[in-house]
Parts: sequence; structure tokens; C-alpha cells
Amino acid sequence: MARISNDQIGLRDAAELFGVSIDTLRRRIRDNQLEEALLVQGPFGATWVLPRSALSTIAEREHWDLDDVSRGAPPGQVAVNPLAPVSQAPVIDLTELVEEPDRALVEVAAVPSQPKAAPVPAAPVGPDGLGSGVVEELAKGLADNVHMELTAVREAITAAEVKAVAAEARTDSLMAEKSRLEAQLKRAEADIEYWRSQHDRLDRDLDRERGLRTSAEKAKAIADTEAGEARQRIAELSVDLHDTQARERTLIGAEAALAAELDHATMAMGWWSRRRLERLRSRSSNRTQAGDPGD
Repeated sequence: MARISNDQIGLRDAAELFGVSIDTLRRRIRDNQLEEALLVQGPFGATWVLPRSALSTIAEREHWDLDDVSRGAPPGQVAVNPLAPVSQAPVIDLTELVEEPDRALVEVAAVPSQPKAAPVPAAPVGPDGLGSGVVEELAKGLADNVHMELTAVREAITAAEVKAVAAEARTDSLMAEKSRLEAQLKRAEADIEYWRSQHDRLDRDLDRERGLRTSAEKAKAIADTEAGEARQRIAELSVDLHDTQARERTLIGAEAALAAELDHATMAMGWWSRRRLERLRSRSSNRTQAGDPGD
């Protein structure tokens, strides 16, 4: 991750320049509406910054009023930009002022990566003490120290806010993932319920088919039993038929033999005997016909 440079400005300072809240800038970054924003390594961790060269473009695009960062300084003093990053904040060495009180201005040295307050030496008190210019320089040095402390606090706040934004983004991502998983779970539960209903329906169909099969098997068993009984009866009737036919043939043979004997006996009889036999047959036939209605 790149480190913050002199041509970049923090979100809090940029918000003051644009005249908007820092939350507005954070929302723009979270919604990907501030493409110029960069995540860099600051003195207190990762922080969002904006290029100074893009401030005018951003203000024109978002219709914001961009305040002038240049502030005039009274004669004999160095103009200090309170919105400048820590690396550009001037530090005044007051030890030279104590040694050379007539000097009105001091050299401005760059601050190292870790901000630290400039040393403030004890000034002698009395008639030969420091002049008003030195007192002003002392006050200015104290103001610069306070400014550096405030800048450090701002950077810490910005880093904490960046972490909060990142945590909020992670929370939003987790919530979206949770919603997606919940929707997926609901779809899975609906699918399970659907397949469970299908399984129950198939179970009912299977039970019905099993019942029909059992009924069919019972009917088949009954039909097989009845068919067996019918076959047995047919066999018995066939045997009876054969026996009856055999008896019929025997009786027919016996009848034929008796008829032959009767004919032979008739031929052997005389005329009177044959006539008497015919009368007996006629009477027997009449008796038989007369007995039929009574039967």
C-alpha cells in the first residue's frame, strides 16, 4: 500500500474545503461515486485521501464550493496552511531565537514521518528579555505545535473512521451474504417440502397399488380354487359319463339280446300264443300310457 504524499489531502480536510460533512465523502466512496479517492498508508494506519489536483474537478462535478486554501500571513511571518498534511507542517526551532533574538524569521524545516512538538526553550524574564517579535515567534511555535497535535489527532480520527467505514462495508457485505444464504435456504426448504409432498404422494400411490395387487392376488387365489374344484367336478362328471355310457352300451346289448330271444320265442310259438302275447303287450302299453298323467 502506498504512503500518503504531499500532493494528497485527507477526507476531513477535503470536507472542510468542500463545505460538506465527512460522512458525505464516505458515502460517495462507499457507493463508488468518488473514483479519485485512494486508500494509502498514513501515520496511524490506512486512510482515504484525495489528490489535490483533483479537488477542483470533484467540486465542479459535485457542484460544491471549493474554499481557497491560501491564507495571507502578516509581514514577517510564514503563512501556515492548517489543512496541509503532517509532512508539510512547518516546525520552528526556537533555540536560534534565544541565541539571536534580533532575527525575525526562522527556517522552516520538514517534519519527519512521526510528528513531534518543536522544543520551546525557557525565555529570560526581565528588562533584557526577548522583544515582542520573539514573543510572537514563541506564540507561533506553540500554535504550530498545537496544529501538529491537532493534525495527528485528525489523522487518528480519519484512520478510525476509515476502519469504521471498512467495518461497515464488511458488515453490509456480511448482511448481503446472510440475505443471500437465507434466500437460498428458503428455496432449499421449499424444494425439500415439494419433494416431501411428492414422496408422500408416491407412497400413497404405492400403497394403493399394493392394495390392488393384494386384492387381485386374493381374487386369483379364489378363482384358482374354483377352477380346481370345477376341474375336479369335470373329471368326476367325465368318469360318470364314461360309466353311464358303458352301462348304456351294456343295457343296449342286453336289450338287443332280449329282443332277439323274444323274437325267437315268438317265432317258436303258435298262432294263438302269438296273439295272446300281442294282447299282453297292448295291455301293458295301455297301462303305461294311462299311468303317465298320474306321474
